[in-house]
Amino acid sequence: MNTELKPFRGLRPFFSLPALFVSSLSAFLVLDIAPALWPSLPSLTNFTILLEGIITTQLIMAWFAAHGRFPAGQALLLTALFALRLSYRSYLDPDAAWGLRSGNVQNPVLGVLWFGLGTLALHPSVYAYVRQRCQAGFAWNRTTRNLALGGWLLLWAFLSWAMLSKNISRDGHDWILRTAKPEWTHYLREPFTIGLYRLTYLLGQTVMDWSTDQTIALLSILAGVWGFYWYHRILLEMYPDLFSRILGWSAALASGGMMVLFFGHIEVYPIFIATLLPTFYLVQRYFQGKIGILFPAGAFSIAFLFHLSAGWLLPAFILLPFFYGYGGNVLYLLSVLYENFFVGQDHAMFLPAWAIFHPLHLRDLLNEYIYLSAAGFFLFPFAVLVLMRKYNGEGWFYFISVCGYAAYTLLWNPDRGFPEDWDLFSAIVPLLILFELRVLVRGESLGSAGPPVPDQRAKFVEAGREWVYIAALGTLPFSCSQIWYHHTVPFMMGD
Repeated sequence: MNTELKPFRGLRPFFSLPALFVSSLSAFLVLDIAPALWPSLPSLTNFTILLEGIITTQLIMAWFAAHGRFPAGQALLLTALFALRLSYRSYLDPDAAWGLRSGNVQNPVLGVLWFGLGTLALHPSVYAYVRQRCQAGFAWNRTTRNLALGGWLLLWAFLSWAMLSKNISRDGHDWILRTAKPEWTHYLREPFTIGLYRLTYLLGQTVMDWSTDQTIALLSILAGVWGFYWYHRILLEMYPDLFSRILGWSAALASGGMMVLFFGHIEVYPIFIATLLPTFYLVQRYFQGKIGILFPAGAFSIAFLFHLSAGWLLPAFILLPFFYGYGGNVLYLLSVLYENFFVGQDHAMFLPAWAIFHPLHLRDLLNEYIYLSAAGFFLFPFAVLVLMRKYNGEGWFYFISVCGYAAYTLLWNPDRGFPEDWDLFSAIVPLLILFELRVLVRGESLGSAGPPVPDQRAKFVEAGREWVYIAALGTLPFSCSQIWYHHTVPFMMGD
């Protein structure tokens, strides 16, 4: 006999998938189609709050009914998404809320994503369907998987070239000049990156008469293809089941600030991230006992020469041998971090002490984190709480990596200021995603078809997947709007 609670039994038609479809369609017609057809319409702020509130309430009640108990984590994430959607649509202040500036280019096409993927896909019945269908993915042979991956990478390269970012900051302009001028060797804070830029530029100029901006844009796109290939390899090492890997891809694609980099962004950070991902692939192999410590150490050394900010990850790599197979006193391991680590010797690189916790600086960091990865920002406290409950060596390694880079975001002085320097800390995104995936998403064995075992531990493990699913798919439209913003809003700063 099923003794599970059945909340809202009489209200089930209100939060069913068809009812959610009606609410989402109504919101789409009122908030996106009507203003496009009749630009003179008065402000729809009150309708926005009402319609978004109805959708959020339907989703929370649906998850409540699916679990038979109040799903606190899911409810918190859905509430955070509600706040994000309202803030995105009411974007006004370009200084206080620059992280939501892509709201300026909202249009009916993006509205389909917001009220399709961003709402309907969050319903628990859709989640259950996707999870069940992913079991069929285990039947793919290696050739089929490789063809699918190759097709996906080619599609990504085509989309990136077709929707190039037209946002070129002063730093991006500087890189264009440094790549073209003969004195490029005078700037070696990123020696491998500037060397790669210069050599590719000379080759391209000889063969196809490329300009420097075309060279850097092409390398950024190729960095995305290279990085995504290694990200795929990381997910294969982490998870044997397709659904967990799809969650990993969803979290990455929902990180708009990182995705924009691979759309031909003129800066060094796409190259840097593309070197970090194979490094973390080797870290994953090391955790599984397949290779020795020298391989990830060597890859980290190479990544360091592409961008010196990799030095903020040094504490995590120093502790890497201790995290492997170690289940003891975490406080003892953390004591190794007694001394602070800084990159460079120029103290002007760092904020003065009075500015570190200044409200305006913290406000900019909040915008920065949301702009880089709203999903990662929302999931971080969940992952930390789970990590504190159960020791996880790999999770602690990625957590220390995130903390090291977070210290960089807190202490470093963005000399160009925000939002122009929005890409400065973008390398934190893959660290953040890998940390959250390793802690919140537990892989399944190939023979685990069917629903999970209904005990407390299984419910807790499934909740982690649900959190990642909601946060990733709920913010994916925001990521798409950021890509569209960078493609449609030209921005060029000279010297």
